[in-house]
Amino acid sequence: SPLLDQILSWFKDAVINAKEFVADTIRAKKAVVDALEMKDASGDVWCVRIDENGDWKKERGGCDNNIPGANATTTNISTPTSFTATSTSRTEIILKWDAVQNADGYNIYRDGNNIFKVNGGSATTSPDTKLKASTTYEYSISALNGDNESATSTSVSVTTQSDSSPAPIPPSDTEAPSVPANLTATAVSSSRIDLKWDASTDNTVFTGRRVLILSHQPRKQLIQT
Repeated sequence: SPLLDQILSWFKDAVINAKEFVADTIRAKKAVVDALEMKDASGDVWCVRIDENGDWKKERGGCDNNIPGANATTTNISTPTSFTATSTSRTEIILKWDAVQNADGYNIYRDGNNIFKVNGGSATTSPDTKLKASTTYEYSISALNGDNESATSTSVSVTTQSDSSPAPIPPSDTEAPSVPANLTATAVSSSRIDLKWDASTDNTVFTGRRVLILSHQPRKQLIQT
């Protein structure tokens, strides 16, 4: 059949014989119409289903996670919107979304697998850490209300930074520190003068102070502390 031929073409690179795999391994989801949940030779789970446009499509993860409304029960809960994933380092990706009304938590999916739950309906961000450098990950999210789960969001893909990526550049410091006040100079011997002043303040940490000597010559830096 055309459907069988399509499924076989998707799994033609499987280690085991594709026809035997289709015959022995596909499990039809009893609660879902027009969908097949499959596991390939690598152990990855896929859902083959008819999408909203009437076209067959293959999605990573079980059918319960990929079919809108498959997990819906008596409580209507919306799918999180504005879902984004941003790589911030070689090993971390930051996930953000808009909070869902009546939600008490969120399920985060990576490459079709539920990797963790974020507690609290007001939560709108969470990191995913301990990732591999230069690796592309696919994320989606669903909202939770008790035992009820919304449909998952549209998936987003993001690649972690490479091992050769430069370290993040801190923002430039455009505000000068305050001028040290109450500077005094006291001669304590024929060859020594002690200098004292009040500490400066700044919006960032500054690295030191320059001490200038003034005379009839143009001023020049004497020391830096």
